Amino acid sequence: MIAMPLVITEMSDISDRLFMEKLYLEYHFLMFHVAHEIVGDYQITEDMVSEACIAMIRYLDTIRELPDPKQKRYIISLVRNCCYTYLREKRKEEENIFRMEVPDPSDSDAEAAIDSTLIYEAETQMLELALQSIDKGDRELLEMKYMEDLTDAEIAEVRNIKADSVRSCLTKARRRLKSALLALDELHSDTTVDR
Repeated sequence: MIAMPLVITEMSDISDRLFMEKLYLEYHFLMFHVAHEIVGDYQITEDMVSEACIAMIRYLDTIRELPDPKQKRYIISLVRNCCYTYLREKRKEEENIFRMEVPDPSDSDAEAAIDSTLIYEAETQMLELALQSIDKGDRELLEMKYMEDLTDAEIAEVRNIKADSVRSCLTKARRRLKSALLALDELHSDTTVDR
């Protein structure tokens, strides 16, 4: 018997859960094989399959609309992207271990590093808010490109559009995201001035 990942069994919507269970039963061997080929460790393979399931849940509406061959390729792409993201992060952590230094509080460079970290966190929060405020289709498109690292061809296949159209769709989505960011920035500026 195949053990169902917790992330699937805890889904509240019954029809979504049943659909995810069906997908998992159909593709779990393939997902494990693809992940293990990339990461090579059984425990990490399980983690990557779970991460891919989380990504599948996030894009469930898109996956539902795909015919079987495209579903399969899309799920494989999600697994690969989870694995490659994990390997990139692991490599960064290993590189940073050798660079770690405790900053001297009196050091102006340390203060600047703290300032830049705070600015980065604030900008990340603004970006997340802006992404939530734009159209779901634009948000999914931007997430596929910049978070899931899908190629234009893969995005075209998922969205069922021509590969040449992906760039113009991305340009429009980026413009709308930029407008949302500017609106949030103006709102933030207005509330700061009022205080």
